[in-house]
Amino acid sequence: MVDAFLQSGHFKTAKLYKEIPVFIRCVELVVLHGKNQLTAIEFKKEKWKDAIDQLLRVSTSFDFLEMCILEPSHEELKKEIICQCEQLGVGVYFMNPMTMKVRKVLSPQKSDAIW
Repeated sequence: MVDAFLQSGHFKTAKLYKEIPVFIRCVELVVLHGKNQLTAIEFKKEKWKDAIDQLLRVSTSFDFLEMCILEPSHEELKKEIICQCEQLGVGVYFMNPMTMKVRKVLSPQKSDAIW
């Protein structure tokens, strides 16, 4: 999923880093925007709530938190994911499981977590 995401071209001018250790965890993709804004992106085929938990555990180290998940087929589940992520300030990308095309459905809010 990470490689398909990287090919999607969503971050053309940013520096991208895969599998970056943060505390005792590893963030799947870290995006450096300019000189001082960091985004953590987690990827999940299923268990989208786990992606949120993982992001919240490292939130003090990043300006923005996002997740990329396989797009659910049920509209109600899509709405639930977007609603929960919107409340938490987490950005969301849906990846089409057949074509592996990525689309951004929710932009992240700047994290207010402070280390």
